[in-house]
Order: sequence, then C-alpha cells, then structure tokens
Amino acid sequence: MYNNQFYNQFLNPQYVSQEYYRQNMAEILKYQQEQDKELANVVKAVRDLCEANKKLDSEHQRQAFYMALSVIAREFGWK
Repeated sequence: MYNNQFYNQFLNPQYVSQEYYRQNMAEILKYQQEQDKELANVVKAVRDLCEANKKLDSEHQRQAFYMALSVIAREFGWK
C-alpha cells in the first residue's frame, strides 16, 4: 500500500471499506502514475538546472543559486 497523504486521507482501510477501495483501484493507480510522472519531471528539471549552472563561472553560479532559491521560495509561499 502507498504510504502518502492521499492514501492516508482517502484510502486507508481503517476508515474506508475494502469494497470501495477495490471499486476505485483503477483511479487510484492512475493518480499514483500521474504523481510519479510529475515527480520524474521535477527531478529532470532540477538535473537540467544543475547542468546549466555548471556552464557558468563561479560568481554567476552563486547568483543563479540564490535567484533559483528565491523563485522556489516564492512559488512555495515561503516568507
């Protein structure tokens, strides 16, 4: 079984009937596959960022790091 927030909130057999779970297995698997694909996209984007950063001199690498961190903080709603 998946040990994630989606599973724990919506599909935990302690709270949801096994029959309901079986009836919705295709949707559950589709959701997991979509999330796995998006996770792979995130990892690829980070790898691409690192590869692009290697092409910069050390001062520009530092600037790129802080600018990227700023974008991440803003997108994640960090204050």
